[in-house]
Amino acid sequence: MSFIASHDSRSLRSVPRRRPGPQEGTLPSAIKPWRRTHTALDVDRLGSKPIAVATFKAGQELAGDTVTATPSGRLLVAWFLGRGTAPALFVRLSNATGTKYGKAEKIALPPGTTTIWKVYLNAQTTKLNVLALVTQHGNSKTTAYWDTQIPRP
Repeated sequence: MSFIASHDSRSLRSVPRRRPGPQEGTLPSAIKPWRRTHTALDVDRLGSKPIAVATFKAGQELAGDTVTATPSGRLLVAWFLGRGTAPALFVRLSNATGTKYGKAEKIALPPGTTTIWKVYLNAQTTKLNVLALVTQHGNSKTTAYWDTQIPRP
């Protein structure tokens, strides 16, 4: 799966481009850009209504998001909060067709994390690798990449 990413003042757009493989016939062949709003994170599928992946309470600020595919072709969506509020990182796994998403799971961050700058995901058969650029204790000298591995949601 390859990603084309661009950034403008309103949204971050990630467009997975897929070619169906032998076991992926029911998956969408393309996914429209992500749409960020002040209240929700949606995934737009070509020819379908947007699918709400996350909704945000007053005061929560979406700081970023990313998407990856599992070996079986399901989508794993991650988003992180911050920008003035306590940082938090969440992931959700889609069904085989990408039309529904399971429960949001919160990923524990390193102690003292004050900012999440970027998150990268690598989904394997039974686990999820997470690589994030984080700052601890609000000190720019403690900005570094942190990684963890969790059971795949």
